[in-house]
Amino acid sequence: MNPRFRISSTSHVVLAIGICAVLFGAMFAFSVELGAGSSLVGPMLALAGIAVIGGIGASLSSGNRVLPRPDRLAADGDRVATGGSWVIADPRQLILEPNTSQRIDVAYVPDRDFTAAAVRAVVRATETWWTNKNSAETPGSSRSGRVKHTRTIEEVPVRVSGPTEYRSGRRVDWGLEFDLDGLAPSSCGDPEVLACSWELAISIDRPMGADVRLVQPILVTQPRDRVNAGLVDEPLLSRFEEAVTVEGPIRVAFRVHPTPLDLAAPASVDLVVTNGGPPITGRAIRLEIYARTKVTVANGASGEVAIWRAANDISALPTGDTDLHFDVPAINLARPDVDLPHGWTRGAIRLVVDIADMPDRRPSRDLALCLNKPRPVVTSSAP
Repeated sequence: MNPRFRISSTSHVVLAIGICAVLFGAMFAFSVELGAGSSLVGPMLALAGIAVIGGIGASLSSGNRVLPRPDRLAADGDRVATGGSWVIADPRQLILEPNTSQRIDVAYVPDRDFTAAAVRAVVRATETWWTNKNSAETPGSSRSGRVKHTRTIEEVPVRVSGPTEYRSGRRVDWGLEFDLDGLAPSSCGDPEVLACSWELAISIDRPMGADVRLVQPILVTQPRDRVNAGLVDEPLLSRFEEAVTVEGPIRVAFRVHPTPLDLAAPASVDLVVTNGGPPITGRAIRLEIYARTKVTVANGASGEVAIWRAANDISALPTGDTDLHFDVPAINLARPDVDLPHGWTRGAIRLVVDIADMPDRRPSRDLALCLNKPRPVVTSSAP
């Protein structure tokens, strides 16, 4: 499914309201005698309906895809907390790196007195993938759709404490320590195609009542050395700093520094664009870094998401060589290259030459993406 033309159920409702407003306005205008003060109601309703439909049309024609949910480096997803107040002492502890010892400091303040049989914690990875279904697979249905699947693919159990008495308002602190396997998959993906999400789940077992729990989303990074070592099965050229691609008369030498591209750090891209034909007058020339995702099971979904784009001041390509330079800021998106049991995500970079009244030129190359743990920012005052 083309992500540029995806409309939500809410937009369907708004669109239907707009159409009804147009029809009602037209009928009302014809039913009111000419010259009556209320005759303005009909045209006003019609104009309002046209405006609503126009807004929906504009949103459909937009080339930018709106991400269904934030996937920034902050672990700000679906947090669940019951039975009192839960606090993570240092939010930076929610960004984990594979093959290292981890520690997460958690504080809990109960809202009532109770006795717990045990307190358990687990760090868990869940894969989510989507498959397409059509009317032929669903007898009696005339609509296409998608089917969501989930599966736990990694669990690291942590025992916190045994039987304990808790008092209302009295704070309890835990230092959770555990090891994350070096081959643990990184947080990644598109919630509507393929995703890997991690969470810290703490459960306080209350024998005579509902368990108290905390479910805190966390982020697992993918260090650069794992990509360089080939632990992610990706195209060979994606790990080269410089690669050349040709589309029609345009030859582009992409040089990305550093490679693999670290999504948590700034980078630079230098291009030498060689036009072997007549001068090209375009409307804009822009650079795009994007992630392609594919589910590798039967009827698996696929998608493409632009994770960064920028335009250059140059809009025309003369015959011969043209040098272009782009500075890429820290993108801070959880979109690294990753292999999961039911699919994969890969990075790529392309130059888009937007030509009026002609098909755009889009030379591209594979680009390895990794997600290193963000380094603490140290500030100091001048002496």
